[in-house]
Formats: sequence, C-alpha cells, structure tokens
Amino acid sequence: MPKTLHVGVDVALKTLAACFVDDDGKALHTIRTLPNTPAGARQIQQQIARICRQDRFEQVRVGTEATSVYDLHLLEHLLEAGPGAPVPFSLHRINPRLVKHFKMCSTE
Repeated sequence: MPKTLHVGVDVALKTLAACFVDDDGKALHTIRTLPNTPAGARQIQQQIARICRQDRFEQVRVGTEATSVYDLHLLEHLLEAGPGAPVPFSLHRINPRLVKHFKMCSTE
C-alpha cells in the first residue's frame, strides 16, 4: 500500500486551515489560518510538496468540507497546478454532516 499524505482543509469564506496527517493518523503539520485566496492555496500546495519530499510520500489525498463554494478556489488551484510534488493525488469534498458526526464520535 502506498504511503499516503492526508490533508484536511477547513474552508471558510475568508480563511483556510489545514492539517497534514500520515497513514497512522499522526499530525505532521498544522496551518491554523491562511487567507482563502490564490496565495493561501499556493501555501498549502507548497507545504504538501515539502512534506512529500521530506517524508517520501507516494500519494496525496486532500479533503475539504463541502461548505457552499468556499473551497472551489483551492480545489481549482490544486487541479491546475497539482500538489507541487510528482505524486498521484486525489481531491475529495466531504459532506459537513459526516464531518460533524465524525467529530462527535472522536471526541468522546
């Protein structure tokens, strides 16, 4: 099974927050607040590339909460430019209800 970098991005109208996790669920890096702009998307892309090179990840999965259309700029940027590292990647929009229920289960 390929070594996968999982990137979860919390997207709001004006901000992005991202967490980078390995296959074991270990947080490798967290970005608390970035602007929800092309520059913020580039910073996430650069961090993905840095972590992939540093820890030799073989693929990347990026998940965003499907809250309105706030994540479209980030997803479009990653689709056009890629993750910044020469590895396969996939993008996923996750229903906010699933995220809420997962959070409720994981905090007990």
